[in-house]
Amino acid sequence: MSENFRGAFIMMICMSAFVLNDAFIRLAGDSLPLAQILFIRGLITTVVLLAFAIYGGVFSSTVSKKDKWRIFFRSIAEALTAYFFLTAVINMPFANVTAILQILPMTVTLAAAFVFKEKVGLIRITLILMGFLGVVLIINPSADGFNLYAIYALIAVFLITIRDLITRKLSSEVPTLLPTVSASIGVLLFSVILLINTPLQPLNSQNSLFIFLAAFFI
Repeated sequence: MSENFRGAFIMMICMSAFVLNDAFIRLAGDSLPLAQILFIRGLITTVVLLAFAIYGGVFSSTVSKKDKWRIFFRSIAEALTAYFFLTAVINMPFANVTAILQILPMTVTLAAAFVFKEKVGLIRITLILMGFLGVVLIINPSADGFNLYAIYALIAVFLITIRDLITRKLSSEVPTLLPTVSASIGVLLFSVILLINTPLQPLNSQNSLFIFLAAFFI
């Protein structure tokens, strides 16, 4: 198995897991507020990730001050992304959210060209513009498909782009699990803030299972 094939295969598995996570969040959102879902899911994932990080000695690694700040801002971007994107997932047709998310590779490519001065040829720029047009046609701004939650999804794409750019700037010495744990903690803390003005709803076996499965696939 070549490295390219292996990388593509892993990306396919990851994207499938993200889709399943979003689907279970949407199902749980039928009976629970998003803040409560994020808190419970964040609590599960943070505990598991912390256990792996402690076992792997991640926190004993030497991390530069610049990387610490990058991890901090990356965690903020991750927390805000979770709120905006999952709010859109719960309140929009799933196909529309997915369509908007398809512009992410385009925004990352353009951002990398401006921030990191990477070369982006005319053909690639043309394809990116065509991709943007395709997404606009799918979400249909003149109809009900484009609303406040579509804007939330676009904000999420912007935040994910920032998160990925920050990730790109992390030093190779930073353990992969460290920014992952930090992001999970960031989402958990943000959910606590959201819970302040959110009335809690009772858990049952069904929505509890949905949250557990969402935590598993994230």
